Amino acid sequence: IMTCHFLDQSFALSTPLVEAHSQRDTIVATFTDVATSVYAVNWAKQLHTLGLRSLVGISTRLPAASEAALASAGAGLFCADGPLMRRNGQAGRWAEVGALLHFGRHVLLSDADV
Repeated sequence: IMTCHFLDQSFALSTPLVEAHSQRDTIVATFTDVATSVYAVNWAKQLHTLGLRSLVGISTRLPAASEAALASAGAGLFCADGPLMRRNGQAGRWAEVGALLHFGRHVLLSDADV
């Protein structure tokens, strides 16, 4: 289990979370914050339509409606709340990718606004 810096530990990246939200040996992931959560919801819905599960890294809690929509789209939320991510989500997310790689799976990383 990876440790959250600021978010509740219930959002920690863990083996059960990764297994529930990945495809065999591949994790499909993005990162979001409150300002871009509408894009992350759309991204997760599009993947869900294709039968793909996903993981979404968050640096702060999202609005309840966004979290519920992501869950409905089969996306799991995990904390990506390290100091670099909280300072600059665009550049800081790269520091959070290591946690995903730790699980020994392929990682397909995408911007949410595609």
